[in-house]
Amino acid sequence: MSWEELMKKFALTFAATALGILLAGMILLHFYLPKITAIDQDIATLEKTRTVRALLTPITFSMKQEIYAITKNVTGDTKKILCKTYYNTSFALKTPGYFLTNYHTVAITDEDEHYCSLLLGQDTRDKNGSADTVEYSSEFTLVNSKKYSFPVSIYRIFRDKDDVAVLRISKNETDIIKNWQYVPFRSQAIDIRDGKVIPDPDNLPASSLKDEPAITMGHPIGLHFTLTKGTFGNCIFTDDEGVQYVHVISPINGGNSGGAWLSLLDYKIIGMVAGTKNDGNDGSLQSGAIPFENIVKDLKSIGLE
Repeated sequence: MSWEELMKKFALTFAATALGILLAGMILLHFYLPKITAIDQDIATLEKTRTVRALLTPITFSMKQEIYAITKNVTGDTKKILCKTYYNTSFALKTPGYFLTNYHTVAITDEDEHYCSLLLGQDTRDKNGSADTVEYSSEFTLVNSKKYSFPVSIYRIFRDKDDVAVLRISKNETDIIKNWQYVPFRSQAIDIRDGKVIPDPDNLPASSLKDEPAITMGHPIGLHFTLTKGTFGNCIFTDDEGVQYVHVISPINGGNSGGAWLSLLDYKIIGMVAGTKNDGNDGSLQSGAIPFENIVKDLKSIGLE
C-alpha cells in the first residue's frame, strides 16, 4: 500500500470515528437534555432565592409588641402589668430611622382590652371597692437578623385609609446602624415584552402585573426570617372597614403582616403584606397586600420615602 493510499484510509477512518462520536453525543444529549434543563432551572431558582434573601434580610425586622395595662387607684398608686405579646414584621424605608408596618399590628383592639381586664381580675379594685382607672399602652421593639434589638415608637398611622403605620427610632439608634439599607418601591408600571421587563406607563393599575410572582420575608407562626412565595395579582377587594387590598395568592400566616412584597420581575417592593382579611361579602377569607401606590402616597404626605 502506497503512502498516499495509507493517508487516505487514515483520513476516512478519522472522519468516520468523529462522525460516530458526534452522533453518539447527540443521542445522549437527546435523552439527558430534560435533566440538564431541570438542573439549570433549579440553579436559576436557587440564585433567585439567594438574591431575594440578600435584598430582604437586611431590611426586614421582627417587631415585638407588648401591651400593658396601667392601673391607678384612688390613692394614686399605679401598676404596670404586661398583658399580651405579639410578633409581626416591619421593614426599613429609604429615609433612615423610619420603618413600615401595618396599622393593625400596632393597634390595641377591644379584644386586647377585654383580655387584659380578665387578666387583671380583682386587681382592678382597691381595698374600698372603688374601681381602678385602667389605661392601655404598647411598647415596640425591632430585632434584626443579627439579633440586635432597639425600641421604636409610632410616628404616624393611616388607620382609616390603608392599614399603614410608620415607626421611628431615635437618632442615636439610627447612627448606630451603619450602612442603612433599603429596597426601593416600584416607581412606575411595568410590562413584559420579548421576555424583558420594560416600563409601561399605560398599564394601570401599576400595583402589579396580573399573576406577577413575588416573595415576602417575615415571621409567621413563630418562625423567623422565612421566605414565602406567592402571586401578586391586580384584583382588588375591600374588607369590613373599607380598606382596599390587592389579592395575594400565598400561604400568609399570623406574623407575616407588615412584610415587604418583593417582585421577582424587577426586585422592587410592590406592596406590604396585610395578612388574611374577611372580604365583607360571604365571610370568606382572602390574603391581601397594601399596593405600593397607596403606601407611597401616604409616605409623601408626611415627607418620607
